[in-house]
Amino acid sequence: KSFEKWEEVVRRKSLKWEDSEINLVESLRIYFQEFLANQISFLEAKNLELNIRIQEKVLETKRANQQLQLTNEQILYQNETLRVQHENIMQLFQELKNHKNQLKAMFDNTKHVIYLLNLEGRILFFNQLAYQRILFFYKKELEIGEKITEYAKDKDELERMEIRIEKARSGESFVIEEEYIHG
Repeated sequence: KSFEKWEEVVRRKSLKWEDSEINLVESLRIYFQEFLANQISFLEAKNLELNIRIQEKVLETKRANQQLQLTNEQILYQNETLRVQHENIMQLFQELKNHKNQLKAMFDNTKHVIYLLNLEGRILFFNQLAYQRILFFYKKELEIGEKITEYAKDKDELERMEIRIEKARSGESFVIEEEYIHG
């Protein structure tokens, strides 16, 4: 009875392994080694594949960046070209405006009635004296875009105007000298 309550703790000792247990453990060890070797091979292959893809993407990105750089440089060059052209056009526009004002001043300070018509007989330009004479003799204001025939006072004058317009259409250049007597 005295041994019923007795217990003993044994440390660092185990029962002897059976051959079947040793064989099982050895099989597990081999299985896990093969499994880990396969996993390592698989991961190395995936890693290599990903590295190749990364290198391809890096090269692709470099090429795209180079293309963008070229495109950017082309756009900058075109912008500069357009800026210079715009400046030139603005300068020419200002010169044209100055010449137009000079020409208008010359036409307005002449003693002749001057007006310019298009091939349809519409008024493109007139000087100050033309404006004053038409207003004085016809009691109408000259307007750009109007047909000159609108200012004819009678059928004979309308016919003369139409003949002159037809001459201009055919390419003939001419000057009309008329005297108006207001009485």
